[in-house]
Amino acid sequence: MDGHADVLVIGAGVFGLWTALECAEAGMKVVCVDRDRPGAGASGGPVGALTPYAPSRRGPLQRFQFDALAGFGDAAHRLTEATGLPSGYRRVGRVTPLIDGPARDRALADAAAARVHWRGRARFEVLDAPPPESAGFPPAQSCPCGAVRDTLSGRVTPRLYIRALARAVGRVAEIRPGWEALAIDGTAGRATFRNAVLSAGAIVVAAGWQSPGLAGTRPGAAVAGRAALLRADAPADAPVIRMRGLYIVAHPGGLIGVGSTREPGASGSGSTAEEDPDGALERVIARARRLCPGLAAAPVVERWTGVRPKPPGRNPTLGPVPGGPRLFLASGGYGVGLGIGHLA
Repeated sequence: MDGHADVLVIGAGVFGLWTALECAEAGMKVVCVDRDRPGAGASGGPVGALTPYAPSRRGPLQRFQFDALAGFGDAAHRLTEATGLPSGYRRVGRVTPLIDGPARDRALADAAAARVHWRGRARFEVLDAPPPESAGFPPAQSCPCGAVRDTLSGRVTPRLYIRALARAVGRVAEIRPGWEALAIDGTAGRATFRNAVLSAGAIVVAAGWQSPGLAGTRPGAAVAGRAALLRADAPADAPVIRMRGLYIVAHPGGLIGVGSTREPGASGSGSTAEEDPDGALERVIARARRLCPGLAAAPVVERWTGVRPKPPGRNPTLGPVPGGPRLFLASGGYGVGLGIGHLA
C-alpha cells in the first residue's frame, strides 16, 4: 500500500484538475494522477472555443452550461491571481455566418428564445452582415443571409489554461504524471497501479473516454477528433467563428485554432504527428480557408488528434457510481467540457 488520501482523482484534464483543486481548497488531502500528463487528452486540444448551446434548446445541461460560460471570466481570473499565469481567456463573442434562408429563420427563433432565457446577461442577435468587430473575419461575402452575433461566447488557450490550472492544483495537492490506473475497487476505496496501490476515502474517475471502463459503468462512445493550428495575421480578439462542424478561433501570437472532426473510435492521444488517412482534417482546414480567405495562405503549424468521451444521452456524467460507495465520475464533456469544468 502506497499511502492514503481523502480524495484520489484519476485523470488530470479539466474535470479532474478542477475537482482536485476544489477538494484540496476545502481542506482535503488530494492526490491527482494521470496516465500521461495534465491536459494530454481532449482538454489539451488547440481550438479552445467556448460557445453555448442554441438558446432554443432548454434543459438542465443547457442552463448549467450558460451559467458556466457566464462565470468563466471569474474562474480564469482566479487562476491567474493564484498562479501569475495567463489562461488565454477572453469573452470575444461568436459570429455564425448564415448561408441560406432556413438558417436565418432558425437564428431568428433562437434570438427570440435568448431574449427570454438569457435574462439580459448576454445578447444573441441576427445581423444583416458580420459585426464591425470581426474585422473581416469572416468577410461579408461569406455571410450571404447575414450573421449571428452572441456576446456570451469566448475563447481560452487550452494549454495555457491547463498549465495555470495544474500550477494551482500543485500548490495545494499532489499531481502524479505517468500513473496509469489498472483497476479500481469502489467499495474499498482502492486503486491499483503498475507499481503501487493507493487508497482513498473517495475516488473520482475523470479519465475522459476511458472513465467508463475504469469505473465499470455503462459505456458511451469514444469519438476521435482532429484539429489544427494555423499561423495567420488575424485580430487576436476576433470573435469565435462557429458553423456546423467547424470552429475558427483566433489566439494571441498570430495563431488560429481550426477544428474539429468527429470520427467514431478511440484513436489518437493529443499527438502532433498523427496522420490524417481519410483527409478529414484537411477538408476542415480547406473549409476554413474558403470561409475566411485571409487564411488561404496560412501555414499549418500543428495537427492534433484526440479522443472525446461521448456518454450515453450525451450529458456529462457527474456524481456517485451506483454500487461503489467511494466511487464518483466526472467525465463526458463531449465538446462542452472545457467551458463547464470549473462548475463540474
